[in-house]
Amino acid sequence: MDARIATTAQVTLDSAVYRAQLFDLAVGRFAIWTERGLAVVSSQDARREYERWLAWYVANWPRYVAETCPRVAAVGELTRRLSELAKQRALQARHRVTL
Repeated sequence: MDARIATTAQVTLDSAVYRAQLFDLAVGRFAIWTERGLAVVSSQDARREYERWLAWYVANWPRYVAETCPRVAAVGELTRRLSELAKQRALQARHRVTL
């Protein structure tokens, strides 16, 4: 992912382009970490802890963006995208434990 970003990222003052790149980075990293975390879900306790971590991550990334990039608009879009992925991963975790 980092190699792709290094070759495709645009240095820009266009806020829409910057926002899109930032959100893609946040969601892409979240996708990687959620997949890694899912690999160790093997019990109900691990599933619950994983779901708590998903919720924490979804809540904190938009806060981080708001604090560090105050001119980036539409942070709600980032929350929506992270939340959708978190829901998918939570369902996958539940499925893993019930098998």
